[in-house]
Amino acid sequence: FLSHPIPSPYSALKAVVSTQSTGRFALLCTILCAIWTKNTDFCNLAASYDMRFCGPKSSTCLFLLSVWGTVMLIILGICFQSKSVILYEDVDYDDSAWQSAANSCYISGGIYAVIGVISYWQKVVNDRYLALEPETTSIMF
Repeated sequence: FLSHPIPSPYSALKAVVSTQSTGRFALLCTILCAIWTKNTDFCNLAASYDMRFCGPKSSTCLFLLSVWGTVMLIILGICFQSKSVILYEDVDYDDSAWQSAANSCYISGGIYAVIGVISYWQKVVNDRYLALEPETTSIMF
């Protein structure tokens, strides 16, 4: 029926990786190949790429803001769910509005938590990269 065999996603991604050997797109293709084939050679190749996209100071700042935002929004969601007296001016008197506000707080807290995990990962990657760099000494006059 078919004169040519259908290429697998693995061979298509391998072709993309071989043609575009640098960049984050190639890294994404490499990781997808590793997941698809469970091949450790691709995993080792992916580990050699520079995974930093956020600097050390900004990743630390994002991590601290994410922790604060997650805790604050979860506490606020608990307050909305328990129909706290202090929040009566912010929500209608309908029960579904209280639950909707609580769910919105929980979802926002989850988004903050995901950003916190990503920024912590960037902090770890930056710390490892800075530990591998040779120390430079500068003399200030």
